[in-house]
Amino acid sequence: MFPCDAWRFWPPNSCTYGVQASIVYSAIAVFLTLFLSCRRKAATTDPSAYQRLTDETPTVANLGGPVTRSFLLTVLVGIVNITLPWIYFFAHYKVVPFTPIFFIAATSHSLFWAITTVYHGFLINRKHVSLWLLLVYFVAVLLIAPVFALHEFFPDGFFHAGHFAYLVVEAVGTVLTILLTATGYTLRDFNQPDHKWLKVEKSLRQVGHYIWPRKDFLIRLRIYVCVVIVIIGRVTNIVFPLYSKWIIDELAKGNFCYQLIIGSVIMKFFQGSGMGGFLNTVRSQLWIAINQYTTREIQMDMFAHIHQLSLSWHLSRKTGEVLKVMDRGTRSIQALLNYIVFNITPTIVDILIATVFFFVMYNYYFGILVLVTMVIYLATTIIVTEWRTKQRRDLNKADNEWQTVGVDSILNYETVKYYSAEQVEYNRYKAALLHYQKHDYLVNTSLNFLNLLQNFIIGLSMLIGTLLIGYFIAMPNSKFTAGDYSMFTTYLLQLYGPLNIFGTLYRTIQNSFVDMENMFELLNKEVDIVDSIDAVEVPPGSLSLNVNNVSFHYSEGQPILKNISFTVQPGKTIAIVGASGGGKSTIIRLLFRLYDVTDGSICFGDTDIRDLKLKSLRGSIGIVPQDTVLFNDTIGYNIRYGRPGATDEEVEAAAEAAQILDLIKSMPNGYDTIVGERGLKLSGGEKQRVAIARTILKNPAFLLLDEATSALDSITESRIQINLKALARGRTCVIVAHRLSTIKSADIILVMRNGNIVQSGSHVQLVNIPGEYRELWQLQHSHRQNSHDQTDQ
Repeated sequence: MFPCDAWRFWPPNSCTYGVQASIVYSAIAVFLTLFLSCRRKAATTDPSAYQRLTDETPTVANLGGPVTRSFLLTVLVGIVNITLPWIYFFAHYKVVPFTPIFFIAATSHSLFWAITTVYHGFLINRKHVSLWLLLVYFVAVLLIAPVFALHEFFPDGFFHAGHFAYLVVEAVGTVLTILLTATGYTLRDFNQPDHKWLKVEKSLRQVGHYIWPRKDFLIRLRIYVCVVIVIIGRVTNIVFPLYSKWIIDELAKGNFCYQLIIGSVIMKFFQGSGMGGFLNTVRSQLWIAINQYTTREIQMDMFAHIHQLSLSWHLSRKTGEVLKVMDRGTRSIQALLNYIVFNITPTIVDILIATVFFFVMYNYYFGILVLVTMVIYLATTIIVTEWRTKQRRDLNKADNEWQTVGVDSILNYETVKYYSAEQVEYNRYKAALLHYQKHDYLVNTSLNFLNLLQNFIIGLSMLIGTLLIGYFIAMPNSKFTAGDYSMFTTYLLQLYGPLNIFGTLYRTIQNSFVDMENMFELLNKEVDIVDSIDAVEVPPGSLSLNVNNVSFHYSEGQPILKNISFTVQPGKTIAIVGASGGGKSTIIRLLFRLYDVTDGSICFGDTDIRDLKLKSLRGSIGIVPQDTVLFNDTIGYNIRYGRPGATDEEVEAAAEAAQILDLIKSMPNGYDTIVGERGLKLSGGEKQRVAIARTILKNPAFLLLDEATSALDSITESRIQINLKALARGRTCVIVAHRLSTIKSADIILVMRNGNIVQSGSHVQLVNIPGEYRELWQLQHSHRQNSHDQTDQ
C-alpha cells in the first residue's frame, strides 16, 4: 500500500516527491555514515596511531594548514539547510496542513545535510577536491530542481507560495557550496602551516583525547546524559516565557489558570536561576566523574612524560615554572570542557532559537533586532578579547617568572643563609611581583573596558526591543497582548543573561588556550631517549662492557669525549680517573643511557645498548651518583627504593653493608625518620650511604660508582670499600674516583684528560711508569703523609 493517496512517479505530486526525496536522502546518509565509520575504525585501529595518550592521530598529524573561511561558510550553509524544513513548519503550522510524509522528508533531509557536512569536514585535509563530495552536492541540487520546474508545487505563482523563499535559500546555499568546493577553497590553507587557528584546532584535538573515555562505558554514559540534560534545558528556556504569556492572558480574561501556574512553577524548578536549577544541579553532579577522569588522564600523562624527557631538559628546566604549567594547563582543560559544553554551545543554540522564535512568534523586526545585537556583541567581544590575548600571555610569562623566583629562592635556602643574602632575595622577589602586578593591572583595565562596551550594546538592544513591543501592543486592533510584553521581556532577559556571561566565557576560553599552549609544548616535547622498534631485553648471564670509538658532545663544537675505546670483561672492575672536566662522569651517563653517544657504540656483550629496552637496561645497572638526592620521605622508603619488594631483613642488611644501620637505630623514629626535601636533614656522607644502601639492595648485574665515597670520612670509607668490593665481586663494575687509594684493586685503570684516554693499566703498572697517574698518586700520597705528620705533631 502506497503512503500517498494518488501515487504518481513522474511528474511527481508533493506526496510522491516527498517519498522519492526521502529515499534518496536516506540512502546517501546511510552510505556516508558507513564510509565515515570505516574510516574512523581504520584510523583508530592502526597500532602505530597511539604510542602515548597524547600522540596525535594520523588526521591531526597531517594537518598542514588552518580551516578556511570558505569551509566554515559551507558548514553554515549545512546548518541552515538542516533547520530550514523545521523553521518552515513552525512558521506555517497554523495555516498549512502537514502530512506524515512531510516529517519523514524533513527528517531525512536534515540527516542528509548533517552527515554530508561531517563528510565534507573529513575531506578538507586532502590536496585535491573529492569528486564524490561534488557528486553528493549535485544530487542535492537535482532534488531541488524539479520543484521549481513543476507547476503543481506553485499553482498560484512563486511569490504566493510560502515555501518558495526556503527553497531559494537552500538552492543558493547549495550552489555556493558546490562552487567553493569545486575551486578548492574549502580545503585547508597549506600556505599557512603556523596559523594561530591551526594551533587552536590542534589543541582542541589533543584535548579530545582526554575528554572521551574510550574504555569506560559508564563515563561515556554520563556524557550522553549530560548532553540530553543540556537539550532539555534549551526546551525549558523556550517554554517558560510562553507560560508567562499564557498565564497573563488568561488572568486578564478573569480565568484562574492553576494548571498553567503549576506548569510554570515546574518549568522554573527545572530551569532554576543561574546554575542553581534542578537540571544544572543534576548535570554538575554527573560531570564530577568526567572532570576527574580528564584531570587524572592529563596529569598522569604529563607526569609520565616529564620522567621520559632527557637529562639535558631536566638540567635546564625551572621547577616552579614546570609545576605552574602543569597546574594551569589542567585547570584550563577543565574550564574549556565546562564552558564550551555547558555555556558557549547552549548560548549559541539559544541565540539561533531566539532569532527563529521572534521571526515566527512576532515579526521580522524582533528577529533582526536579536540577530544584529548578537552579531555586534559577539564581534565586539571577539575583537577586544583578541587584543587582550597578548596581554594575557605577557601576564602568564610574568607569573611564571615570579613563581620561579620564589621556588628557586626557597630551594636554595642554605645558600641564602651562607651569604646573608635575605635582602637580595627579598628585592628580587619584590621586583618579580611588581612586574607581574604591572601586567595584571593592564589585563584588568582592558577587562573593564570590554565590560563597559558589552553592557552598552545589551542596554541599547533592550531599550529598542521593549519600546518596539510596547508600540505594537498599543496599536489599535493589535494581535499582541500584555502577555506578549511579558513573554518578550522574559525571553530577552533570559537570553541576554547568558550573553552577558558569554564575554567572560570567551575570555576564559581564550585564557585557557593561552594556558594550554605551554602545557602542550611540554607534552609535545620530543623524548630523545626511546626504545628502538626491535629493542630486546638485556641478555641473561655475565656480559662484557665494550666502548667502541665513542665520541660525545653536549653542545656542538665542544667535544667531551673523543673517540675513546675500552673493554671490561665480565666480572671485572674498571676505574676511570683524571682531572675534573675530563669526561669521567659523562661516561657513566652514557652507560646508563641518559644520553646517546654522538659517534661510536656502547655494547653489553654483543648488543648495542641502543637496541636494549630502557627499562631492562637501567634495571640491570646499579648506580651511586656523585650528588645524591633523596625523596622527602622516610629513610626506609629511600633505601627500599632500590627494590620496592624487598623484605625488612634485606633492607636492614643493605643498611648495615652501607655502614648506616647504627645511625638509623640511633634516630628516635628509626627507619621512619623523614629525611627532608632532597635529603637536606642528612649530611652529605649520610645521603651517600643511603644511596649505597639502595644500590646494594637493588643487587644489579652492572655497577656504576661515580665518586661513591667522596663525601665520607676515611674510616667510614674504608669500611664501605670492603662491602663495595664484595658487591662488585662477579659483577662488571665501572668506578669513577678522585681518591686513587679507593681504586688500587681495579683490574684496569683509565686515566683521562680532555676527553681522551691518555693511560691505561693496573695500579701496579701505572704507578711504576712516568705519566699522569704516577703524578696524581705521588701528589695524593704526599698530601696524606703531610696530614699524618701534622696529626702526629
